[in-house]
Amino acid sequence: MAAAEVSARDTILAIAVEMIDADGEAALRMADIAERAGVAVALISHHFGSREGLVSEAQLFRFRRQPFLDAARIEAAVMAIDDLESFRGLLHELTRDVVGLQRSVLRMERVTEIAATHGRPELRGKLMDANREVTDSIQHAVALAQRVGFVRRDLDARALALFVQAYAMGFVLADLDPNRPDDEALATVIDAVTAGLYAS
Repeated sequence: MAAAEVSARDTILAIAVEMIDADGEAALRMADIAERAGVAVALISHHFGSREGLVSEAQLFRFRRQPFLDAARIEAAVMAIDDLESFRGLLHELTRDVVGLQRSVLRMERVTEIAATHGRPELRGKLMDANREVTDSIQHAVALAQRVGFVRRDLDARALALFVQAYAMGFVLADLDPNRPDDEALATVIDAVTAGLYAS
């Protein structure tokens, strides 16, 4: 694929992601995307096959987005710090970011991305692949923290990666609770639950 074609494809995908972020999947119209991207609808069909194909790719991009950033942040920090207390401080900060109400939109996005696979077996298969990639990246960060002696080595790195994702995404239930505790109360519970994960 020529560089110009890759660029056009990326532009189309970025616009589709932006439109879904703003107004949901139902608002996505091929003609609107073509107009904003300055391309013909036929080019969108060439790259994505159909509206369904474009929606699938956009939903997969949205699904991967934040977890990859979080995993990269942990990896970079583990490589930059050399003591357990600094690592604890990093996770203290990250926990407060993850449980914060400012992430509620991202959590709900992930729920809608998973829901979008209902009745779409091909998209479900692709989402399973994307989820594996996300879990791989978090597992890699956990394994690195285990190698340098910050996290207990007797715990399965992939199980930890899945646990971290489960609690982070599970806070969508707190977002829907009219009596939601404040962010610090939620983060303090996570601190208590995860205290046993650190190497001694």
